[in-house]
Amino acid sequence: MGIALVGAAVAAFVLLKHGPEPARPDMPPASSASQDKGQNGSASVGNSSNGTVKSGARSAAPAAGSANELAAQLNAQLKQPNISPEDQKKAIVALAKTCSPAALGALQAVFADGAPDIRRMIAEGLGECSSPEASNLLISLLKDADESIAGAAIRGLVQQGTPDAIAALSELLNDAVASPNLRADAALGLGEMNQPGVMDTLAQAARQIEDDDIVSAVLHAIGGRDFSETQAFFQTYLHSPDISSDLRVAAVEALSSAKGDPSAFLADLAADSDPDVRVAVGWALSATEQTGNVAAQVIALLQTETDPDVRLRFYEALRNQDGVDATTVLGIVQNEKDPSAMVAGLDLVAKLVRDNPTPELQKYFTDVAIPALKQIALNPSNFDNRQAAILALTRSRLPDAQAAVAEIGTQLAQSTPPQTPPPVAPPKKQR
Repeated sequence: MGIALVGAAVAAFVLLKHGPEPARPDMPPASSASQDKGQNGSASVGNSSNGTVKSGARSAAPAAGSANELAAQLNAQLKQPNISPEDQKKAIVALAKTCSPAALGALQAVFADGAPDIRRMIAEGLGECSSPEASNLLISLLKDADESIAGAAIRGLVQQGTPDAIAALSELLNDAVASPNLRADAALGLGEMNQPGVMDTLAQAARQIEDDDIVSAVLHAIGGRDFSETQAFFQTYLHSPDISSDLRVAAVEALSSAKGDPSAFLADLAADSDPDVRVAVGWALSATEQTGNVAAQVIALLQTETDPDVRLRFYEALRNQDGVDATTVLGIVQNEKDPSAMVAGLDLVAKLVRDNPTPELQKYFTDVAIPALKQIALNPSNFDNRQAAILALTRSRLPDAQAAVAEIGTQLAQSTPPQTPPPVAPPKKQR
């Protein structure tokens, strides 16, 4: 643990010198189904090989003669015995892009005898071609015995973005006997497709599917869409009396990835009677891509909030808001009793010192916050608080805070016991 904190202190010192602010926490995954099932480093759901979401028809195929010649050349390249995985993928994508009968035939032939990695590459690569033949191949692969290949087929269909692809993924999502992981992947894939009817399909699935893990994936698929499209759904869903606390939390967390600014909507939920929902609101407000403008509302709630976990998240939320009243915040932080919430509050003060320094803030941070954070960073009782204290010192970028981080690193290094190597067994006698 001491070694890890030495590393944290050193990292914080480097960050302080070079400037980047510690990243906000990432949105927690809805379920394990949101993870890429492939083992070959292929793109995530909805992404092509160059990382761009593609929907709709591909560009026109080349003339038949040139397409057949290219297909033959690429097929020969693909069958070379020592071809690297990178070149295999390039050849597969190039074949799929030609979208000719010869190219599709070559891919089918390689797929039939290919190793699992090659089969996954081909299933995903077929997304480069939106011909009916390619679509039919991908739809048939949704039922492949290898779930990772079916997952690659989902990604291929998302790339195609055709009505047939949407229909196939919608059917899979609502198939009660299909793999829950694939159903969740289908939901996340549909969330990437900006086509008519997709939002209605996802909204209906959120209300009708009974598996909470799948519904959680559906909610995250909806949450990542444009908030102007999804606000009415979330308004109804989050105020429905028959929705469980866990799913309400998942719905709130999903809004952290919304396109647009859901901050005002989230702030209205920050007074919810369920503390778990309030915690989720604070986290989502801290993680939205756009900086919010609800600081006054969050501060007012913070002044009456009694749950320490909620208070911690509200402090974090205020780091992602414009127009924070530094004087009011400073008064709240000075009266904070919970150790973890206090560290989060001091981290907020550090950001205010960095962005909008005033003599009052700088004096408080130098005289009170830095010694308190240094003490917390050296206290072995709570590892999370120790790391958070080091990051708070880093965030302020004050010279005294920089010196404190360096001193913390030195003291932690000196207090870390030397690592004793394990005993080496004596060599066995040769018979």
